[in-house]
Amino acid sequence: MNTVIEEIPQAETLPAIVETKTSTIALVNNARAFSVITINDRVMSEGISEALQSASKKWDELTLPNKKATHNAYQIALRLHDDLIAELDGARKALKQKQIAFDAEQEAIRCAEQARLQAIAQKQAEDEALAMAAQAEAAGDHEIAEAIVAAPVVAPTVRIAPTAPTPSRLTAGRSDWTAEIVSLIELVRAVAAGTQPIELLLPNQVALNRMAKALHSGFKVPGVRAVERKV
Repeated sequence: MNTVIEEIPQAETLPAIVETKTSTIALVNNARAFSVITINDRVMSEGISEALQSASKKWDELTLPNKKATHNAYQIALRLHDDLIAELDGARKALKQKQIAFDAEQEAIRCAEQARLQAIAQKQAEDEALAMAAQAEAAGDHEIAEAIVAAPVVAPTVRIAPTAPTPSRLTAGRSDWTAEIVSLIELVRAVAAGTQPIELLLPNQVALNRMAKALHSGFKVPGVRAVERKV
């Protein structure tokens, strides 16, 4: 059986806040249990809706000051914690980027010098092989000379140890791979052809909702329909 629910009284004291909360919960429970079956129920439900709206306004007025004060205190504590942590993290990350850049530069220098020395070693080995072939030719050992010339010349591998210090777990860079769309139309064609999964294309729900709100029943997009809901 449905019961008419009256608005809760305004509360101004702490004991009254407790009482108001109890009354408000009862109001919510009764509203949830209320069934709209007959015309009379429908009429009564309008009063319940007004009571819920009024209760919400009164509870907001009653508790909002405490909420604001608590929120302000929380924001102060949050800034006290977060601001300096952010500065520390920012400084560490900035320094890390400098360390990574330095290490990469030193590695490039090391590789370039190693390649230069390897080329010198290769040239020296080839010159030595040609000299040996010339000596064999001069001695009349034509077959040996031809064999020396035909044989591949591979110089010993030159290795230069890294000069930069070994990065710690705090300063060692890690590989982070991301995808960059360079041609959206090619991606769309690949999905349409079935060579790539449909999951690679996500609809722009925000843009679609904006179009549906503007065009209503005139919304015409292939594969999408406009849906009207009462809220």
